[in-house]
Amino acid sequence: MKKILSMLLAFCMMAVLTTGCTAQTQATGGALQTITLQIGNPMMTVDGEPLEVDPGRATAPVIEGERTLLPVRAVVEAMGGAVAWDEETQTTALAKGDTVILLTIDSHAAFSNETAHTLDTAPVIINDRTMLPIRFIAEGFGYEVGWDGATSTVTLTGTEAGEAAHSAGTGVEIAVENNVVTVSSAPAGSTLITAFYRDNTLSDVKLYPGSGTITADISQGMASADLAKIFLWDMETLQPLAATTEATMTNKISIAVNGHTLTATLADNSSAQAFLELLREAPITIEMQDYGNFEKVGGLGATLPRNDEQITTQAGDLILYQGNQITIYYDTNSWDFTRLGKIDDITQSELKEILGAGSVTVTFSLYSASQEANPGKFNFETRTVLLNSGYEMPINGLGTYSLHGETCINSVKSALASGVRLIDTASAYGNEEEVGQAVREAMEEYGIDREEIFVITKIYPGSEMANPEEAIQACLDRLDIGYVDMMLLHHPDPNDVQAYKAMERFVAEGKIRSIGLSNWYVEELEEFLPQVDTTPALVQNEIHPYYQENDVIPYIQDLGITVQGWYPLGGRGHTAELLGDPVISEIAQAHGVSSAQVILRWNLQKGVVVIPGSSNPDHIRENTELYHFDLTDEEMQRINALDRGEKHDWY
Repeated sequence: MKKILSMLLAFCMMAVLTTGCTAQTQATGGALQTITLQIGNPMMTVDGEPLEVDPGRATAPVIEGERTLLPVRAVVEAMGGAVAWDEETQTTALAKGDTVILLTIDSHAAFSNETAHTLDTAPVIINDRTMLPIRFIAEGFGYEVGWDGATSTVTLTGTEAGEAAHSAGTGVEIAVENNVVTVSSAPAGSTLITAFYRDNTLSDVKLYPGSGTITADISQGMASADLAKIFLWDMETLQPLAATTEATMTNKISIAVNGHTLTATLADNSSAQAFLELLREAPITIEMQDYGNFEKVGGLGATLPRNDEQITTQAGDLILYQGNQITIYYDTNSWDFTRLGKIDDITQSELKEILGAGSVTVTFSLYSASQEANPGKFNFETRTVLLNSGYEMPINGLGTYSLHGETCINSVKSALASGVRLIDTASAYGNEEEVGQAVREAMEEYGIDREEIFVITKIYPGSEMANPEEAIQACLDRLDIGYVDMMLLHHPDPNDVQAYKAMERFVAEGKIRSIGLSNWYVEELEEFLPQVDTTPALVQNEIHPYYQENDVIPYIQDLGITVQGWYPLGGRGHTAELLGDPVISEIAQAHGVSSAQVILRWNLQKGVVVIPGSSNPDHIRENTELYHFDLTDEEMQRINALDRGEKHDWY
């Protein structure tokens, strides 16, 4: 499996600066924009202010083979472009406007749109940063290039011409339906490339190498875009395999309620479009109440334009009432309403059963094909799982138990820099402040959006569950990251139902997105679940090859609840024994990976989210590299046979 790190579009307004390497583009008001970089200098100037070319590192422009190489991010983003990186193929994709450029580390082969090229200088990696030949990039994006050898200055000036016309493909077709791109019969060496645009401005680029049938769920990219341009290239011959295809935002949404994920088709009016725009910012969770024995209704928290008309509702209708309330009808009623849409393929009796009696928590979100096809199942392409709350959660992350102070901050930042987007903490760990600080710093330093990071915390039995509102708010204050993606009850407690209902209220207020439980097993769940309105989105328990919970995991998953394992590598005092197990070591050697990677992959293939803890940057990175190999059925069975029922902690 490939590892893609996508960087969102960054705009820089530039003024004429000093000598060095200079990039010029056309500013909004018609004036030239200029960035200045100097060979060997890790600083650049933007609008007269000195800035690091590569924050936190000493990367600088260099001369390689008599050609100028520049840090890719500093130049391309300053030009108004976007960058994507494919770890497996060591390929960088650059996009600006209609132009897509692909270059591979240490390779002289490259392409710009449908034109193949041979570089005189290959891209290299210096100080862990990709360095690319500036002339090829600049000319590919339609810039004129000038070089002054006396001052080591490159001047890049924007032009009107840009790239030459695209050539036709070779007949392979790209199909797009409901935000899913499918290519059949793609030859070896193919790469599917998706470039996303919002208001005619590039926002993101993603790569999908493969052969045979290639599928890509572009819902996440379309969440911040209104158009996707899709290319298919043979990376060995650098030839186009299909004509460029375009896709627009689907008019479907997803609705998560009581462990079920429904889809709905939106109406064709300004109200539905405004609702869709809200969902593009974030999913919306509403506490809905019964009214009139024919609908569930709840406040939207925003006002939408109204398109009222006389409507006799049917089961499944989504209605906007008075511009600020959403209703789901499960029976008929006639009034002047605004139609937002209709739930797909559901009968009245089915809808009534799903909605249940009394109040219900409903989450509306953008539609993703993976949500409809595999609710609660792992998507190894996006490395996420759709929770029953309607939110997507990464399936591998970092546990922070026993991490404190600078060690905790550095570990969380190292994980986020390595592509980890799931961080687990708890009030009882005493490190929520450090976790929150690390998240905020990583967002600033690495350009990561808050929406990309999924943070879990927990409140503890005793005084915290006895005073849950105070405890929950204290967690939010210590983390200081705006909202919490998931909050769990850490253990069963006499006040656990009261505490859970308090978490439900914080969900309704938008301060928590999903809620769940930790250290709950079959008996505890059977007693607890009938007492609450919202099905937990997650249950987090101790799970590793010596304590497999083979009766508990299927029970939880059958309830539509995602399972997460703590101590996946055995836990305190037991890790060395588990990593040295002969069966696991033999399987690891067969795949050329570590024992830890085998254990974590075993969990993932059982449908268990993993959160191994570590303060070692190399181990943290290794624990993310789980998607380039698969365990066979026989290997899974051999690890399953290691179960001892041996719990390594008391709870």
